[in-house]
Amino acid sequence: MKVAPRDIDRFLSRPADAARAVLLFGPDAGLSRQRARRLATVWLGEAPDPLQMTTIAAATLRNDPAQLADALNAIPMFGGVSLVRLEDAEDAAAKTVAGALEQAGRDSRLIVISGDLNPRSSLRKLFEAHAAAVAIPAYAPEGAALRGAIAERLEAAGAPGDRDAIEFLATRAGDDFGVVMQEAEKVALHGLDQGRTTLRDAALCAGDSAVFGVDAAAMAIADGRQDVADAALERLLRDGVAPIALIRGVARHFERLQTVVVALAGGGALDAAIGSLRPPVFFKTKTRFTAQARRFDTAAGRAAIAEILSDIRRCEAEMKRSETPPQARLRSAVMTWAQRAQTP
Repeated sequence: MKVAPRDIDRFLSRPADAARAVLLFGPDAGLSRQRARRLATVWLGEAPDPLQMTTIAAATLRNDPAQLADALNAIPMFGGVSLVRLEDAEDAAAKTVAGALEQAGRDSRLIVISGDLNPRSSLRKLFEAHAAAVAIPAYAPEGAALRGAIAERLEAAGAPGDRDAIEFLATRAGDDFGVVMQEAEKVALHGLDQGRTTLRDAALCAGDSAVFGVDAAAMAIADGRQDVADAALERLLRDGVAPIALIRGVARHFERLQTVVVALAGGGALDAAIGSLRPPVFFKTKTRFTAQARRFDTAAGRAAIAEILSDIRRCEAEMKRSETPPQARLRSAVMTWAQRAQTP
């Protein structure tokens, strides 16, 4: 079975009686994990017996495929639902999962967590076609939905966020919704004393996190500093920052520069153009951002920004469909963008 995006929240709150197995897949691993915990709570309750739940790493099925069916057919000592969670599943596990589903008892439940699966995926097809299974994609919310989720989390933590704080967190979000929500909770703790979360709270609390590292890399690229950009990129990749998050951070920086230089070309004032950006330019980088805007404030500069943004979008699309490691493609692209930014 498939669940329409608009019905996902309703399903997670009250899964259909016929649904005994759920595949959670997609690029947002944090959102999939969050949904897995939510389903486990619905099926087992807030304080389940540990013996009711079994976690299996999909890689172990290669040597012992029978363990999945065995776990699904196990009867908890004190009765009730038996839940099996299969993690990091890929198409190689599809045949084993299909066999286990056919043997599973009515009181068993299966949650399968996977990465991004295309429509041709055998694992995805299995869950979409099976009468007792459901496939639910996990794509991080964007735009208004993301801002709304951040606002809800800040309010639930006791420190509602002002517009700039929410915008700051939203525009620096990566592909992991769980990490975004953790950042929001951390920022809210900083604003508890005053009962609200401001931009200053968000900036100070996130100051040492990877999002600022992404901003630093974007700044170096726009400065045309290939050496600094390369060093920042390597550090971020070593720290586990997703290449897509890096690309989007660089795109965000050049989009903001483009907004300013277009305003200047129309006769606007530099201070006013920069002041209109939301969230505001971080005070520690405002001098550099202003210098970059001045340097790109020519016809050639505006063309350079447009060219860089076009290449960024092309690079992201290629990374999503190419078998080449994204890190290699990104390293080459960063050098190209920094070189193009040297003489706008």
